[in-house]
Amino acid sequence: MFIELIDLLRCPVDHEESWLVAAFAKMDQRFVIEGQLGCPVCSATYQIRAGVAEFAGAPAWSKGMRPVAGADEAVRFSAMLGLIRPGSVAVLHGSSGVNAASIAEMTGARIIVVNSLAPTGESERVGVVTAASRLPVAAGSLDGIVVETSSDQAIGEALRVVRPGGRIVAPAGTTAGGRFVELARDDRNVVGEIAVPLVTLGRQTPR
Repeated sequence: MFIELIDLLRCPVDHEESWLVAAFAKMDQRFVIEGQLGCPVCSATYQIRAGVAEFAGAPAWSKGMRPVAGADEAVRFSAMLGLIRPGSVAVLHGSSGVNAASIAEMTGARIIVVNSLAPTGESERVGVVTAASRLPVAAGSLDGIVVETSSDQAIGEALRVVRPGGRIVAPAGTTAGGRFVELARDDRNVVGEIAVPLVTLGRQTPR
């Protein structure tokens, strides 16, 4: 994992957020190959192995699971995520992670791939992590996310980590509502935007 991408990570335990403390055992220039991340709040530790930050064990492909070799959908996902803000950060979950390198190149965004089913080709803009239900990134820190399930837990977590005005790309069966405002839908996905809180304006009475 490229060392600057580590700054985007947080402890997935539900407590006050804090930067993680890093100790590196093996590096290749500015890429961390082996190391450890520690949480100063709860003292939990997480390993970096073969460049992957493991918040929930080893990646799927190292356990003998068959890699997913889907068609190139980088252009489609890039358009749905709308990563036009300079310095944008997005998460691609599961099989969508195979598009990470192409999306990062097209948009200039930094991409965190979560629980990829195949090696993604890490770079200065692409990092790989494993995670359980809670994502190891700060609340409101993402400009977009692609989730693979429409469960309440997955959508709730997406709502936690995506900033107001950012986008969620979810399976077509997902029901939008509340802060998740639908923008577009096809037979495969629904694209929603996180509603920006309204600011109430009032007129000050002269004294």
